[in-house]
Amino acid sequence: MKDQFSLDDSESFIQLASAWEGVLDRMQAEIQEPVMARFIRPLKPTSFIDHKVRLTAPGRFLQEWVRERFSGVIQSYLSDELGESILLEIVSAPREKPEVQVTMPVQVTSVFTPFTTNFTPLPKHTFENFVSGQSNRLALAGAKAVADTPGSVYNPLFIYGESGLGKTHLLHSIAKVMLERDPGARIAYVTAQQFAEEFINALQAGRIEQFRRQHRDVGVWLLDDIQFIAHKDKTQEEIFHTFNFLQSLGKQIVLTADRPPRDLII
Repeated sequence: MKDQFSLDDSESFIQLASAWEGVLDRMQAEIQEPVMARFIRPLKPTSFIDHKVRLTAPGRFLQEWVRERFSGVIQSYLSDELGESILLEIVSAPREKPEVQVTMPVQVTSVFTPFTTNFTPLPKHTFENFVSGQSNRLALAGAKAVADTPGSVYNPLFIYGESGLGKTHLLHSIAKVMLERDPGARIAYVTAQQFAEEFINALQAGRIEQFRRQHRDVGVWLLDDIQFIAHKDKTQEEIFHTFNFLQSLGKQIVLTADRPPRDLII
């Protein structure tokens, strides 16, 4: 699909490119670098016309993940940087396969990079900064109890609420308290979509056992936005086995979703 402006000295492109750099600078102050590197920086501004900005993501998964979580923030920041109210469109483009020149027989090894258990919670996401109200006091109390005595009360802990109400904030707050008490604590934070993607990658790369060790050799497992595994039977089964394994060892598990368990369609 042809871009809607010329990339050669296009005034629109130069304006958009500058605005996008400003958006990246603002977002990197609020989002962990691994998330920036994996989900935000791969986005490319590809058109700006009639108050509409198009960003292209390298693949459907990344497109949906960003659109679900950050489209509102990106649209707001772009509007501010461009000095006008814009509409944001995030589209996907298939990943291009690099050309390979073979000069001699080689053994090709699939690359699998699992998530890391060296989780560093965002500094601003603390219990002290959490805005408490009538609707979330129970969730806050449960999160604090888990942080103070992991594996003994509220295990597993399930936190649900609409997007933007602080579920991820509480997960980071739990991790922060635990790491302050024990800097060597093995805490894994992963979104359900990230789990699904890496599970598929591990299967394709023949590294499923390594994937399982990464998720099961932890003391605390924080799984965010579990509603995203709806209708993904194989991923649900893998999460179920991981859940049972960790629970049998008394490891702390915290799950979040945007709806109560009775409304989850799996």
